[in-house]
Amino acid sequence: MKQPPSSNSPGRPKRSRQAAVKKDAPEQPHIIDEIYTDEEGDKDESLKKINQSSRRRTGRSLLIALGVLLLLVVSAVAGFLTFNRKQQFDEKGVTLSVATPSSATSAAATTLIFTVTNNETVGITDIELTMSVPDGWTFKSSQPQPADANDSLWRLGSLASKRATSLELTGTLVGQVGSVKTFSASATYRPANFNYDFTARASGSLTIGSSTLELDLQGPTQISPNAKGIYTLTYANTSDDAIRGLRLTATYPAGFQFSSAKPKPSEGNTVWVVDELKDGGTGTIKVEGSFTGQVSDSVQLTFVADLHRGAQVERQTEVSAVILLSDIRLQLDFSVNGQSTKSVASPGQTLSYELNYKNDGDNEFGSAIVNVALSGGGLDQTTFSDDFGAKFKDGQATWDAKLVPALASIKPGSSGTLRWSVKVLETPLSTSEAGGPTVVSLAEVKLGTIGPTNAPTKTQTVKSESLVTKILSRTTLSVDARYYTDDGEQVGAGPLPPKVGKATSYRVYWYLANTTNELDKVTVKATVPAAVFWTGKNVSTSAGTVNFDPASRIVTWTLNRLPVGVGQQTPNIFTQFELSLTPAAADAGLIPTLLQESQLSGTDSFTGTTIDVKPDAVTTDLPNDPKASGQGVVES
Repeated sequence: MKQPPSSNSPGRPKRSRQAAVKKDAPEQPHIIDEIYTDEEGDKDESLKKINQSSRRRTGRSLLIALGVLLLLVVSAVAGFLTFNRKQQFDEKGVTLSVATPSSATSAAATTLIFTVTNNETVGITDIELTMSVPDGWTFKSSQPQPADANDSLWRLGSLASKRATSLELTGTLVGQVGSVKTFSASATYRPANFNYDFTARASGSLTIGSSTLELDLQGPTQISPNAKGIYTLTYANTSDDAIRGLRLTATYPAGFQFSSAKPKPSEGNTVWVVDELKDGGTGTIKVEGSFTGQVSDSVQLTFVADLHRGAQVERQTEVSAVILLSDIRLQLDFSVNGQSTKSVASPGQTLSYELNYKNDGDNEFGSAIVNVALSGGGLDQTTFSDDFGAKFKDGQATWDAKLVPALASIKPGSSGTLRWSVKVLETPLSTSEAGGPTVVSLAEVKLGTIGPTNAPTKTQTVKSESLVTKILSRTTLSVDARYYTDDGEQVGAGPLPPKVGKATSYRVYWYLANTTNELDKVTVKATVPAAVFWTGKNVSTSAGTVNFDPASRIVTWTLNRLPVGVGQQTPNIFTQFELSLTPAAADAGLIPTLLQESQLSGTDSFTGTTIDVKPDAVTTDLPNDPKASGQGVVES
């Protein structure tokens, strides 16, 4: 029987523990020992140990996964913080502003500008602008166009960082003069990389400062007690739209005796209703009556114009006449350039005044003195002239019996005339009170009454109505064709002088300048000759839009408005486009026309007058081109 190897023999595993065996039991091989006994009969104790290596590997993998997850979280937080530092979004950086005119004219076109500004470091998208408009607003147009049928939604697209976009909105606003109208707007948008919308809000207000309804009241400023007088009210719609619901109301002084009116009043003796007054339309109301009272009493006749929209009444304007009850019946007829009410003049034009007087009473007047006051930013005081040699000083001229012998005695039924003239300044001055340059004239006659005993009585004064002459703005349209700029830069192409059968292109420019009054609805038009080709290249403008109609061959430049001082306080407004000419054999030796006569038209906002300017046609001669001038004759 083999001896068991020692426990420290090499290659034999060390036993951790052995199964206990009763001493009195016979030696029997144990089943466990059989299982763990090798071929040589040695027992391998390592096989009895529980192997836990798979559990350790699972734990280790879990720890590794948690570490990776923690690393990703840290990286995400760091990335978020880095993104926030570089592209932080604060909705306060996106603003909506509303630009309104300082005042508006009731029933006239009014333009407002809504601007969305993005001062954020990220772009914004899906910009939608909505607004709440005041009562009395009627939509006319906008740029861009509305996105809904109610003209209340605009889609402005996207806006990059540090950029702005605007909506220009035009409409008519009807309201009571002096009332304040408020427009409220909101702009919704979505910042880049965001999944929800933000909103910016703003509001703008404007005051109804005047009305397109104008009233003028004419009649005797002096009348004897109980004598009948006729007073004529003229009303006019100066807007481009019809006015509806007009109500004209007369307020008579105490003691007024109504006789008749034409047309007949709609209600009682005081109210006239005009259902519709078309754009540019006018009308008159004549009222005849007498005034009771004492000599030297003053009475006042007033007409007011209201617009009725449903149950709402909005005061537009009013006009009054103050009448002196007097035994003096000297009638004055005062006019300028044949106009006794409103008049319009151009810079440099001569204003010719005429004052006619007539004694319609029973008393003789003596020692009459006529005084005329002239004022306004359009007045050239150095040009005053009259028929009698009156002196013009400090804005006034005076005539008395020494200059005009007929003023020594004005008998019943007699009459006379005084005439004088003055020029408008070549460069008139605007006045903020008037809204534009004017020349204002007022005449008064001081009379001494001669009674039956030839004893002079108290002196009384008869005054005329003021004559206000509004001065037109001086607007210029310059047309220029170039092959080279003033700096020598070539903007044309092709042979110069032009040659038969070869194309030469030219750059055509329109320049606008304006002085004292803003112009509305400005258009510049010209016809392109049949032999000239509109290339469609190099078309640009500093304001407005330029279009060419191939059918009519008319090129049109359109602007909503031409501001005051363009070309003086601010640079000229201009547009440019390219025309090409390929001369035919019949053109040899000629100077062809590139662009026929241009025409500017617009409405002077202060005078309400249409302005037309027509510069000459443009040829290939190019007189203003420093390098190409005189090279316009076609060569064969």
